[in-house]
Amino acid sequence: MDNYNDPWDKIRWHNEEHFSIDEVGFNLVSWGSPKKKTTENNFVLVKDPSFAKSMARICAPLTPKNIIEFGLYHGASLVLLDKIFTPDSIIGIDERQEHPALSQYRKGSSAHSVIEPYCGVKQDHTDKLIQILESHFPKKNVDLIIDDCSHLYEPTKAAFLTSFPYLKSGGIYIIEDWGWAHWPGEFQKKEFFPGTPLSKLVFELLMLQSVIPNVIAKIETDYNHVAITKGEESSPNNRKLFELIKCKTSIHIEKQ
Repeated sequence: MDNYNDPWDKIRWHNEEHFSIDEVGFNLVSWGSPKKKTTENNFVLVKDPSFAKSMARICAPLTPKNIIEFGLYHGASLVLLDKIFTPDSIIGIDERQEHPALSQYRKGSSAHSVIEPYCGVKQDHTDKLIQILESHFPKKNVDLIIDDCSHLYEPTKAAFLTSFPYLKSGGIYIIEDWGWAHWPGEFQKKEFFPGTPLSKLVFELLMLQSVIPNVIAKIETDYNHVAITKGEESSPNNRKLFELIKCKTSIHIEKQ
């Protein structure tokens, strides 16, 4: 068996749009490009080649055993996470139905971990999410949470408020494609995600981090991702977390 210092070194690139890990292939497609078909051993992943370097950098401190992902599409990301990290448990949440290729993969011999997709569940269905998370992670020991779901402010914020408490200290919460509303090209010609964009949430998280640095230890951004590292303390009243943001429009300094 091969040993890898960096688990992302498992990836074998065949060209800029196709890579594989073991017997499973991944076809990269960009937003608005012609659709490709997902099969049992060949999954479509809506990413560009830079995403792998970004994920490798963000996840370098982690050896994740418990993972949650919001937004499944064809299931490629769940398979990729399974192949890269070989975790104990991966929970997927999406309002779409499970793709047959994902079902075949997770029930076959290639899967390393227990992959459980919860389909027909919206990311802002708080009561259902709590039920799912409590059943799998009552010890609140999740290492990695990835949100690649609605790409909109309100539902992404709701999912964050519900699931962030289940992240353990040092765990990382990733929001993908956070800057889509500001990307040039196709995103300025067509409204891919009608609604308030994710960048508003990122600005709020940055302000919140200044208030509770022991809860949100660090926030990093690049073109692909924003990564929030959990601090050593538990969240205060989580449903009202963003109400902690303080904002002073001016500062008055008295002359001596």
